Amino acid sequence: MQHYPKLASHMFQSVRDPQTRNGITAEIIVPVPYEPFCQWESTVRGKRPAEYLQMKERVTTVLLKQFLELFPELTNSIAYTELGTPLTFRDYCNHTGGSLYGMGASPEKLNGSLTLPASPVNGLYFTGGDVFSHGIFGAFTGGVITASSVLNKNLFRS
Repeated sequence: MQHYPKLASHMFQSVRDPQTRNGITAEIIVPVPYEPFCQWESTVRGKRPAEYLQMKERVTTVLLKQFLELFPELTNSIAYTELGTPLTFRDYCNHTGGSLYGMGASPEKLNGSLTLPASPVNGLYFTGGDVFSHGIFGAFTGGVITASSVLNKNLFRS
């Protein structure tokens, strides 16, 4: 296994995975508005115009520069980069407005008026990040909320 700097071994799970044979992976996730990408909404994935590809390249360059300022010891370790835009998430995951984690984080969602675990279909429930909030904690909490609803018991107090 290739040796990676000590700092990187604490930051990236794939460095600690003994099954990792071809290097580590790192994800950079930053919030971006959907609006700058609206001009390419009607274009087809894989056939977007040069302007879109140039924007992706500029964003990749900026993010990679910032990443390497934090982890300069990884400069010579990068073999591949890929940038997903809000259009990527819209196209591959069918997320409204290109939201990374499903429904956008609107006030309506976060105050619970859009995200209840019970659906209009008897016995069908929603769970995960779209019930509560984004990320791992949001998905976990959404699962507890849904399980509480199914069992008619407050599992946060159990």
